Amino acid sequence: MNDKLKPCPFCGGTPEILSNLTHVWVECMTCHARKDPAQSRDVAISNWNYRLNPAKTTISFKPVSHCERCLSDNVIYKIFITLKDEVKIKAFCLECGWDKFLSHLENLAQRQNSALAKWREHVVERDGAKCVICGSSVRLEAHHIIPVSCDTDRKYMYSLSNGITLCHECHKMVHKNVRNHYAEVKDG
Repeated sequence: MNDKLKPCPFCGGTPEILSNLTHVWVECMTCHARKDPAQSRDVAISNWNYRLNPAKTTISFKPVSHCERCLSDNVIYKIFITLKDEVKIKAFCLECGWDKFLSHLENLAQRQNSALAKWREHVVERDGAKCVICGSSVRLEAHHIIPVSCDTDRKYMYSLSNGITLCHECHKMVHKNVRNHYAEVKDG
């Protein structure tokens, strides 16, 4: 059988064949996406190369951003939510072929700065320190209407009009409903 492995469907990274005493599997060395273990090398390679969509949800959208290489606005983002509820984000430029993989943790780390903390403070203050959905004042969070992952040039990241105050539970519900909506759009 041909040992040639297709690139990772999440990040385009290079996969490798791994094994233990009883099983063989293929795993991406960039984002660590993996296919279920098999009992033979041939089956593991076949499972990786001929898999169905490996994510339970794939969201594609055109963000308000530009390519970092050619500055084209013809960029598409894909957000993958894996079967293990991991979030993977990748940008593709349809003009020059540039792409960039951004892990969810890297995305979150980029958000941790004092300017963003001030933005959160102002959003919560503007909304009267209450969740705009349920009115709770417990565990409040500021939600970006245009997601930070879409706003690569940071045009809307600190805009008060791009934020609403949600409690932790409503924030989870909003993100879950967005995922479900995009899954329905994709499947429909």
